[in-house]
Amino acid sequence: MLKPSPYTPMEAFVLGEIADAAELPPGVLNVVTGDVAAGEHLTTHPSVDMISFTGSDFVGKKIMGQAAEGLKKILLELGGKSPNVIFAGADVKRFAQGAAAGFTIHAGQGCALPTRILADRSVYDEVVEGMEAALRKVTVGDPTDRKTMMGPLIREAQRERVERYVATGNDEGARLACGGGRPVGVDTGFFFEPTLFADVTNSMAVAQDEIFGPVGVVIPFDGEEEGISIANDSRYGLAASVWHPDPVRAYEIAQEIQAGTVSINGGAGGPHLWGPFGGYKHSGIGREYGDYGLLEYTQLKTVAWSAGRP
Repeated sequence: MLKPSPYTPMEAFVLGEIADAAELPPGVLNVVTGDVAAGEHLTTHPSVDMISFTGSDFVGKKIMGQAAEGLKKILLELGGKSPNVIFAGADVKRFAQGAAAGFTIHAGQGCALPTRILADRSVYDEVVEGMEAALRKVTVGDPTDRKTMMGPLIREAQRERVERYVATGNDEGARLACGGGRPVGVDTGFFFEPTLFADVTNSMAVAQDEIFGPVGVVIPFDGEEEGISIANDSRYGLAASVWHPDPVRAYEIAQEIQAGTVSINGGAGGPHLWGPFGGYKHSGIGREYGDYGLLEYTQLKTVAWSAGRP
């Protein structure tokens, strides 16, 4: 049974049409729409053996509690505040371009997007300047226009949430390096400017909370040990990115970072159909994709035969 968010139901309907076109037998895939009450009915129903949920850790905790009564198996792919870490000696220009694009994809509405940029102090100023320059070139507007690089947020409530976090960042003492408001000349739709905070400390709300909008924060650090420590100082652990001039050392650092997926020097860090995807800590339980993802939907069984009888 597939239940989409009440704010984004159309994709699920398309999947239902695809299932019909592929002549999937009736009942194999069922699309169920509805609000919170419909979701809770499914998570608590005795005929449901397993629950797979993608969304916020706040809702994931509620689903986990609802599933507990029936001891249901759960697969949770939840939030993230993914660190994008550049160490001394790495390619700053390439990093800055990728870091700016990394949190403006889907207008920042992605659980694994690298919204927490950690820069060694030796390259910190160059990183901030490079990202600011890249973000000012991002074209915001109609997503059907080929010139558009970033579209709108999903709804007004989400834009208001982003605005509250921008105000919080300012109140906490972070420096607004770029953006921070609604784009001029775009009056229809829930648009927001690509926004960058600099001089951020990891204890700030803008560094710890999943904003789910086009807002990135840049945090300086001194040396590899502190960089790794700050990267792990988060309740989330979905994805991460490491930039280092020594690929062997980059791999060692990737092993130390508490995240389910780590990309090195620009390697694709998003979900791969062949590789398991999921998180540590508040970023979820279990894995999607690949053989591990398929096994999440199975139960192991042992069948024993008598050795003395046919």
